[in-house]
Amino acid sequence: MRADHAAQYRAIGQRIAYYRQRRGLSREQLAEMAQCSPQDIRQVEGDDGHWSQSQKHLRFLCAIAEALAVDLPVFFLPMSEEIFNKFRTDK
Repeated sequence: MRADHAAQYRAIGQRIAYYRQRRGLSREQLAEMAQCSPQDIRQVEGDDGHWSQSQKHLRFLCAIAEALAVDLPVFFLPMSEEIFNKFRTDK
């Protein structure tokens, strides 16, 4: 994997962790809701920016977004309360 992609995956993982915490969810709870393993969540939220091939599929990111009740763009925008509120799907 090119270093610039690792940084992008790491940034998305940080956003997943941020919004998971905003929802008050554990990694295990998010994994159950997104129908993936807790290891998947630990891996994508990790600092190394290494995602498996299955985690790189859009359906994985969509499942995480749905479980967090946010629209997909939150993973590509700055982390903030304003962004969180703007892109919530549970309003």
